[in-house]
Amino acid sequence: MSNKRFRDTNGNLTMPSEKIAEATWEEAKSYYQADCRYRYRGENFVLLVLEEVGDGYDPPMAIFKSERDGHILYIPAKHMGTFLPDVANDEAVIERI
Repeated sequence: MSNKRFRDTNGNLTMPSEKIAEATWEEAKSYYQADCRYRYRGENFVLLVLEEVGDGYDPPMAIFKSERDGHILYIPAKHMGTFLPDVANDEAVIERI
């Protein structure tokens, strides 16, 4: 049984992910803050920036840097709400630590 928002009792999404992203954008902007630490798939990251406006060529991005080896994780900012702990499936959560 799923206790996640936007999911039925089997854990399946109850609406398209684009709609979930729109519905959770404001919450995501509060939860994901620059210079804070997050865990994603067992690895620690620091959020470098959560852009609200793109550069004219690329869409706004959330940019995370691995604390382990420095690799960069780029995620379209408008989708960050779908990674919230009470929204994402357990494998996709980006959780503040």
